[in-house]
Amino acid sequence: MIVVITGSREGIAQQHPSIILVGYLKCVDYVMLMLSSDAVLLPYPPSAICGGVRNKVLEAGYAEKLVIATEMGMVFTTARPWREYIPLEEIATGDSSITAINIMENNLNKLIKEKYTFDNLPKVF
Repeated sequence: MIVVITGSREGIAQQHPSIILVGYLKCVDYVMLMLSSDAVLLPYPPSAICGGVRNKVLEAGYAEKLVIATEMGMVFTTARPWREYIPLEEIATGDSSITAINIMENNLNKLIKEKYTFDNLPKVF
């Protein structure tokens, strides 16, 4: 099953038994849904303005979820394709059976804990 969280139905696949469109969710509902998922898909196009996606990447990685994203979805991180996330643009061209195992070792989680937690922010005061 795929759950789509979005504010618009535009550009989203027609009704399909495996696709559920939920629109915007309250924070608690979003967190519960993410924590119960196997993966997070971030299919942002190159022209997207991705302010909120930065949070989604960090949240998913911190929660040890597999992230499948476009390059734009990962633009503000130092995450490397096929190491910390599965690149959506190349999903059919890579050896996904071996690399998915490496990614599932929580490489994105390790990267986030090393670079993107409050303890690692520069001290300004």
